[in-house]
Amino acid sequence: MNAMPPIVGRQKPRVLCVDDSPDLAFMVSRMVRSQTDLEDAGTLPNVDDVVSAVERCGATVVVMDLTMPGRPPLDAIRELRARFAWCKVIAYSGYDDAATVDGALRAGAWAVVSKHSEFADLLIAIRGSAE
Repeated sequence: MNAMPPIVGRQKPRVLCVDDSPDLAFMVSRMVRSQTDLEDAGTLPNVDDVVSAVERCGATVVVMDLTMPGRPPLDAIRELRARFAWCKVIAYSGYDDAATVDGALRAGAWAVVSKHSEFADLLIAIRGSAE
């Protein structure tokens, strides 16, 4: 288990986007790159390799869709929280009903942001997770 982030000190949040929609993942990545206080750590099309990707790229924030093929995203959230206490997961989902939000938070997500909200809401969550 990695108890500390790979880079110690006040660094820019490194954001990894995990979404099976290439267009959405590209937009999130582009949005992150346009912010001077954030760093883009790339994208993944599913959660199958998210643990090794976080370890490899040092992402401190993972923006993760909750409905994708492959490994269940809630399982990946649990493993990320167990292995990398310093990595915050923001569930980014088109489903924002109470059961979905509660399930993501119980799995260990730091926050849940609806895909129906503005990108500014996602930026607020990303920045908030780094405080």
